[in-house]
Amino acid sequence: MNRRIAYNNLFLPNDINNGFMYKGEQIVDIDIYLIHRIIDKKTGREIYYGDENFPPRCQKIVYYDLEKGYIVKRKDGINNKRYKVTYTIGDCFKRIFNKDNPVLISYREFMDILIHNKEQFNNSNNKPVQSVAYYYEEV
Repeated sequence: MNRRIAYNNLFLPNDINNGFMYKGEQIVDIDIYLIHRIIDKKTGREIYYGDENFPPRCQKIVYYDLEKGYIVKRKDGINNKRYKVTYTIGDCFKRIFNKDNPVLISYREFMDILIHNKEQFNNSNNKPVQSVAYYYEEV
C-alpha cells in the first residue's frame, strides 16, 4: 500500500478565544492540509510514507505574513541534492465558535477567509503556523 502524508497548517486569529466574524459566522481558526510528494532525484521514483527510504522531517512549514500572505518553506532536514519535495492542497477546514467539529470547506473559501481577513491572522502564532495533525492519502 502506497501512502502520502498530509500535514495540517493551523491559522489562529489574533483573538484566539473569540475569533472574528466572517459572513455571519464566528471563525475561531482555519486550517489547510498539504499533501507531500517526495521524489528521489537519483532514481526519479516517488518515495511513499512508510518506505524504508522515507526521509525524516519532510514537513513543510507555513508562515503567515501580513504583506506577503502565506509562504511555504521546507523544514530543515531534507537533502535538496537527493530529494525533491512538492505538495498539493488537501482538505481545508474552518472552526466555528461553540461547534464541536470543524467544517470542511473548499480551498477557494479558505483563501477567501484568509485574504479578506489577513489582519486577523497577523500574530506570532502564525510565524510559523502550527501543525498539529496529519493524515495519510492512499495512492
